[in-house]
Amino acid sequence: EWLDRFAGTVPAAPVNSIDQALENPFVTETGRLQTLEHPQHGAYRLIANPIRTAGAETPAVPAPVLGEHTDAILAELGYSPERIVALRAAGIV
Repeated sequence: EWLDRFAGTVPAAPVNSIDQALENPFVTETGRLQTLEHPQHGAYRLIANPIRTAGAETPAVPAPVLGEHTDAILAELGYSPERIVALRAAGIV
């Protein structure tokens, strides 16, 4: 009803659920639907990022799993491999 009332006078659009958005004809017909493989959760569908950098699509990558980058971040912060092992052994990370 609100969309009918606003038509032609106020910019308005429906708010879709995730399922509705994934089944939207615009998304499917324009090739914006992607399937991404997550290492722990398997395949899932998503709408491709509409932002392009230098004319190229931004690749979709799965979110990191909990702790996936911990060692690299600690090393970047100056922690030695031995210290990281000690932190893990102490249950700190």
